[in-house]
Amino acid sequence: MRMLVGLTAATFACAASNGSDSAKTVTAYSNLAAASIRAGDNQRAEEFARQALEMAQRTLPARHRLTAVAFNNLAQSCRFQEKYMEAEIYYRKAIEIWEDTLGAEHPDLARGLMNLAALYHERGRETGAEDLYLRAAQIFEAALGKNAPEALVVRGELADVLRAERRYTEAAKLARATLSAMQSALPEDDPRLQRARFNFVRLQQETLPATKVKTFR
Repeated sequence: MRMLVGLTAATFACAASNGSDSAKTVTAYSNLAAASIRAGDNQRAEEFARQALEMAQRTLPARHRLTAVAFNNLAQSCRFQEKYMEAEIYYRKAIEIWEDTLGAEHPDLARGLMNLAALYHERGRETGAEDLYLRAAQIFEAALGKNAPEALVVRGELADVLRAERRYTEAAKLARATLSAMQSALPEDDPRLQRARFNFVRLQQETLPATKVKTFR
């Protein structure tokens, strides 16, 4: 199920900019990077993200929101190429800019925290992942509502971190409640729902006899 890794990650595309020509160019490169990540061409995505970042740092005001987007998309492309140390540095730079410019309760900050948490989870750094997912969940729930798709996705990923920590009772309780809500909120073919179902089955496989493992529907 390697194909499911990273599906919950937030890659940022930008709305068409009405600002300077520089901002428009940065936006164009960031959108090309985001499209390349969605297409699975992460090497090309890295090239576009680096172009966006170089242009942003050279021509835009310090700590501009488009610089944060460029850092995030560069982190995404590096992470999906298994350049984990670089990815962590770039995620942290994006998070720092968002927190400084948007505040500690903005959904874009939560998306950045979620991305860094996903990297930690993939690398087995579960304590760090848990803290980041908890904070992201609190932000999403306050800003968007408890049953907003992004809030549900983060809680589902948190349940999988608890599974990895062998905190099975907590993981099962959270996963079951979250998956039930996700099935009401998301379409059947949504990859985030498919990932949540896969994670729930894996949790069952680790905690129940094989004869009792069922697909959650």
